[in-house]
Amino acid sequence: MPAKEISKHRIRLLNKLDQINKSLLSGTLTEQTLADMLGRNEHGLLHRGGALFYFLPHLWGHLMDNDPDKVLSKRSIRFRSGVLHRLIMKFGHLYLGDKKLAIERQEPLPSDRPIIFAPNHYFVEDAMSTVLVAEAPAYLMFGTLPHFFNTHHGIAAYLNGSILINRKDKTSRQAIIDKAVKALELGTNIIMYAEGTWNKTPNKLVLNYWPGIFKIARQTNALIVPIVHLPVGKTIHSSRLAPFDVTPYGNDLREALETLRGIISTELFDLMGKYSVAKRADIIGNHRNMHEACEAIISKQIRTAGRFYDYEIEAGDATCRTSPEPFEVWQPIANIRPTAATAGNILYARQLLQEDYQHRF
Repeated sequence: MPAKEISKHRIRLLNKLDQINKSLLSGTLTEQTLADMLGRNEHGLLHRGGALFYFLPHLWGHLMDNDPDKVLSKRSIRFRSGVLHRLIMKFGHLYLGDKKLAIERQEPLPSDRPIIFAPNHYFVEDAMSTVLVAEAPAYLMFGTLPHFFNTHHGIAAYLNGSILINRKDKTSRQAIIDKAVKALELGTNIIMYAEGTWNKTPNKLVLNYWPGIFKIARQTNALIVPIVHLPVGKTIHSSRLAPFDVTPYGNDLREALETLRGIISTELFDLMGKYSVAKRADIIGNHRNMHEACEAIISKQIRTAGRFYDYEIEAGDATCRTSPEPFEVWQPIANIRPTAATAGNILYARQLLQEDYQHRF
């Protein structure tokens, strides 16, 4: 689409939203807010708002508030934990489309402490799959605003109960601790994706974890129940594992997170050994090498998220880590003009960046 038409569309959209949603965010609808709700495509341009976008922000925009008391209530949690949860458990499998959920095992749930369900995260149906495998009512920590305000994913998440996170906003990211604590104190459980974003790496079973899940569990005496999903063809193989208690780890956040990550990785590896064994030649197929095959697999994975996949946050989110990642370390080297003496190192850096799928997609 020509830049001039994109500009006209943006103006029309801003004007329309400004008319129907004066109360949203203190009556101020900035272009950044618009970008947060719509997301950007791979070219950095705003997605066009879907039909739902003309009224969902008006209905649910208040959920972006960072004050827990303004977005959570005992009455709402009780209603979702009763009537709506029973309906979701009965009809939620329809949301999976042509996919079938195969539950490999379900360890007993604790009844005396709040629960943080911790699933792995890398395909579009994993939210509903987690809700169904968890069985107990649980609010979703939902950080994909373009889906929430534009698609049926948002409608399902709202009915289930959600705590919104604007991952592009530092204040919103910090507020999720208080919101999650409030939800647990009011009597519901939560579903939290500790990886923060989809895992798009071929060489990591599970991404490094953000510390928030540890802090919330410590503050509320909650148990963490790992949930593991492996989609193979039309079947989603899922396991609900035994509760994980962070209490014995004291203040050792790193050991607790790595232990939890190891538990989930081990179960995922076991499921892969049972259901997704493949030869290297089968994976490469008609591609020239494994790199091209990985790009094709990840591209297909992203397309399942629909047209509101937000490249700005899904690729950029992985850069907000406490330790340097390949993108940060090798980018300056890759940008150097090669000489006879440096060509080998520069080509190595460029290859690493090319294969850093987590930041590229």
